[in-house]
Amino acid sequence: MITNQGTLFLIYVIVGLFIGFIFDLFRALRKSIKTSNIATYIEDIIFWMIVSFIVITTILKFNYGELRLYIFIGMILGGTTYILTISKKIVKLSTIIIEFIIKIIFKIKKILQKLLGKPIKLIIINFRKLPIKKKKKEKNKNLSKIV
Repeated sequence: MITNQGTLFLIYVIVGLFIGFIFDLFRALRKSIKTSNIATYIEDIIFWMIVSFIVITTILKFNYGELRLYIFIGMILGGTTYILTISKKIVKLSTIIIEFIIKIIFKIKKILQKLLGKPIKLIIINFRKLPIKKKKKEKNKNLSKIV
């Protein structure tokens, strides 16, 4: 597709910038939501799976799967540039957005609990009061037939 190495280098700089952005989204999630160590490990695995998919896909699409040094230099340069320039602002903004979304979700949850909590409890209580016929054991049936 693209044969100019300079253009390819710029593509991989952009990939590095994008990887930095994804990293910041995960950092913002960690700041907003306190998780256990296991959840953190799972988040790390998800991050690396996403990054691996992006890197492999771009290498296959733009460079026909050929690995060149300028690919890695471009991604490192893009990621470093991102982290040194706008990373802090993106993390702050992302954290604010995530915390806002979490507040909305909890408000919706409270409203649903108020609206649906009592009717669901009444249904459960009334369901428990229903008479349930118990089945006789098979052994008792077979014994009564023999006698």
